[in-house]
Amino acid sequence: MYYCPHCHQQIAPNAAYCPFCGAMFTYAQPPMPPSFTQDVPKEETTVVPAKGLGIASLIFGILSLCLPIVGAIFALIGIILGLVARSKAHKADTVNRCASTGIILASIAMLLGIGIACLFCLMTILPSMFGALSFYTFDSAQSVYTSLIL
Repeated sequence: MYYCPHCHQQIAPNAAYCPFCGAMFTYAQPPMPPSFTQDVPKEETTVVPAKGLGIASLIFGILSLCLPIVGAIFALIGIILGLVARSKAHKADTVNRCASTGIILASIAMLLGIGIACLFCLMTILPSMFGALSFYTFDSAQSVYTSLIL
């Protein structure tokens, strides 16, 4: 039951004025519950262009480190794919971390491959060309062993 604050007569619960004294009422409106159709702000998502190329570059970079025989080919493919992915990401003002990582891994594999090839050349080709390390043959080692024992 509601009563008029001026004349203390009983009034309707949502009356805008008192029918007895004519006093006007203002009611505080309760806050409106959120509706289920209210627009919910969507999260901003950034699309990284050429993400697939960056992932492919990363995979080829890992494979180039793991497979020494075809590693140089995989490293070259990984570097090319990574550079293309980074170029597309740069044009869109984004960063493609997979492409950068793939380029780094493939470059490391390429440098290791070049280093191993150079080491192989030094160990096999140069000694045979200049006759160096000929004292390590089996015959010379056997003769040194027999001369030490006898």
